[in-house]
Amino acid sequence: MRTISESEPVARKNYGCDACVWLTERLYDSSLNLTFAERRAVIKARQNGWRIMKGEKHLQATIIGCENEIISWRAIPEIHAICVEYDIYEDAIC
Repeated sequence: MRTISESEPVARKNYGCDACVWLTERLYDSSLNLTFAERRAVIKARQNGWRIMKGEKHLQATIIGCENEIISWRAIPEIHAICVEYDIYEDAIC
């Protein structure tokens, strides 16, 4: 996978959070010892339906995937940080 561009725009509408998809698969794993701040970010994301809400700053990247497909990726910064901290993305490498 190769990143073409990255930015931190403000959402003009609601978007699905790609990091939330990864996190929800591991959320109830007993090896995740989330801090209070991390739990608060997860609760907020869950209350918003795992979506980036209009007006919120988010991470956005355009990526070339394993089979040369172009992927648009968006994530809530706090949820992305959790995924990086706990190696939740580890299986995403081609």
